[in-house]
Amino acid sequence: MRTKDNAVTSIQYLDVDQGLSYSYVYAICEDKKGNLWFGLDGTGLSKYDGINFTNYSVKQGLSHNIVISVVEDSSNNLWIGGHGGVSCFDGKNFTQYTEKEGLSNNEIIKVYKDKKENIWFCTKGGLTKFEKNTFTHYTRKEGIPSDTVYSCIEDKNGTLWIATYNGVARFDGKYFTIYTEKDGLPQDGVFDLLEDSKGNIWMGILNNGICKFDGCALPVIV
Repeated sequence: MRTKDNAVTSIQYLDVDQGLSYSYVYAICEDKKGNLWFGLDGTGLSKYDGINFTNYSVKQGLSHNIVISVVEDSSNNLWIGGHGGVSCFDGKNFTQYTEKEGLSNNEIIKVYKDKKENIWFCTKGGLTKFEKNTFTHYTRKEGIPSDTVYSCIEDKNGTLWIATYNGVARFDGKYFTIYTEKDGLPQDGVFDLLEDSKGNIWMGILNNGICKFDGCALPVIV
């Protein structure tokens, strides 16, 4: 690692000089072995073992060189989402999943793993669940407020929260409950979600601050 010249604090950094294939990083994932994986804008995926980088691109089997999101499952597979679908990497080989294989859309915004090891793909064409080699799609037709899905999380009760361009959906496995500006959101576009230790759901609004949902009200924090 390097330390930035004339830095006030001792912050070390990694860049192309140390082996990273590109300096524009979209995603970071640490696997169970302690390796760090970086999703990059245009050059694919870089693995850092603490000493050296190993770089992967479409030449090695990635579906696309723009990698937006990376998640590891319990079988040590990496699920890699980007602008050309999803790649599953078992450490040796890449398996591709695109619209041809059953994805709702090839533009992947986020990949998420729930407690049951289901893999969820947030896309520009809805939300897709991958369970036991079967795809299930959720779009506006099924009840979510927008087909542009930015993020999803599972809360401690097993409820799925879905952030979209037109509000947030809460999904109990059967029914969707929708939250928009009419319900107290400062804006319908919600980009990210997080559940804190007290069970509150925090929502990152696209252009209007942060919202916390405690199950009763939607106060705004700017």
